[in-house]
This record gives sequence, structure tokens and C-alpha cells, in this order.
Amino acid sequence: MCSGCNPIKIFHSQLNFAYINVLILSHRIYHIKQFVYRSRFSARQLETAYRNDLHDQQGNVLDATPAEKAIAFIRTSMLIRTAMFEGPAFFGLAVLMIAAQNGVLVSGSWLWINALPLAVLIALIVITFPTREKVITIFENNIKGVR
Repeated sequence: MCSGCNPIKIFHSQLNFAYINVLILSHRIYHIKQFVYRSRFSARQLETAYRNDLHDQQGNVLDATPAEKAIAFIRTSMLIRTAMFEGPAFFGLAVLMIAAQNGVLVSGSWLWINALPLAVLIALIVITFPTREKVITIFENNIKGVR
């Protein structure tokens, strides 16, 4: 560390850098997750899922019907979509926690913008929660007729 440097200013600049990274990462992950989610429903992916066996927690092969395989595929696709956005959300939360521990959060109200990815994650979970109707819609729009 240099002599005469103000550690508070250095810490603020590091938080600014983290803040910018959270926003950029959130934006990029949002678009990547949309691409990955849509590509999961390609004909090749669906055929592979239909051919593969389902296993229980002990690794035993289950005698699954095509409908059970479709439900498992939809569940996995929805989990992947949500899990991809957890990274930016928890990174933003970590920036907030570090700022709070160092007493900067009170003076730097702009740091609360780091909570935005977490709020988006919570909204994403609430909006896309797999109700019966949503699963039926996903099945009819993406899986029905593919074998």
C-alpha cells in the first residue's frame, strides 16, 4: 500500500469496480440464460432426454413414462435457468455485505443498486414458479409432438 493513500478512497474505488461488474455480469447472464433455456428445447436435446433413463437418488433406473420424462426435463430446464442467475445475485449480495461491514453502506447509498440482481432473481423465481398451468403450457409449446 502506498504511503499517503487514503484507504477509504481506495475501498470506494474497489466497490465502484465491483458495482460495475455486478451490473455487467447480470446483464450478460440474463441473455445467456435465455439462450441456454431455449436451446434446451431443441429437437436433439428433447430426443436425448426421451431416450435417457431416469434414476432415483440411489442410482436405480426408474421405469418412467414419457410424461414423467417430460416433467423431469422441464423441471431441470427451469432449475438451470434460475441457477444461472444466482451468481450475479449473490455476488451483488456479497458486495453489499462487505460494504456494510466496512461502514460504507450508510454513506454510499448508491451501493444498494447491488441488490438489484437479487431482486431480479426473486422476481424471476416468483414469476416462473412451475405451476400446473405453466408446466402444461411449456409442454404444449415446446415438447408436444417431439419424439
